[in-house]
Amino acid sequence: MNLMAQQNFKIVETNYNLNDFEAIRKELQNFEFFKQNLNTHKTCTKHKRKNEFRVMADGNKKFFLLFDKEENALAFLNSMESCDYGILETDLQEELEKITAENIDEKTVEFLARFNEKFKLQVDYDPNESNFSTINERVRKTVWDKENRFLLNFYMMAVTKRKFNFPDWSFEVINTFNPFFIPLYVGRNSKSQNYYCLLDPKTKKYFDFKMYLGV
Repeated sequence: MNLMAQQNFKIVETNYNLNDFEAIRKELQNFEFFKQNLNTHKTCTKHKRKNEFRVMADGNKKFFLLFDKEENALAFLNSMESCDYGILETDLQEELEKITAENIDEKTVEFLARFNEKFKLQVDYDPNESNFSTINERVRKTVWDKENRFLLNFYMMAVTKRKFNFPDWSFEVINTFNPFFIPLYVGRNSKSQNYYCLLDPKTKKYFDFKMYLGV
């Protein structure tokens, strides 16, 4: 584990070896549940033999905060303040994009430009059927890294909203120390959804824009 001193706590990156379950189990057994705050989406555990307190955010899998004083740990546990430590807390591209209900229209313009650049396309959010084969070709040839997969998912959501006249976005909050939102389109039966389940990189060669959108 990598410890970095900061204020009255240390940032501890977990860096667990997921293939060594026994080491993880022994490490976790040293701590027991202490307090939880459902309003701040944080949990505190306490070392069984030492004055050490770990505070974790519900959506953070990358690190926790380590305190040596109970009052400091509880103060942080109960604080509603958003804290950005300069370390990504998830593997989600949305954490970098900082999308909100207030900036979604501006971001929609930005994401289209990035989508066209990354996938070497010249399309808008109302593509004609004559564009579909070109979209399929470029999407299948382009690497589906985290950013490109995000841009493809967002493009497909925005196209779906326009094709079917779905007016609304919804926003799922990810409760890290610095919370962020995942945008979803509100479709039929007021169900919020996206296309990530269809965008597994292993299935890239089968990508079918028309079929996935149901148009």
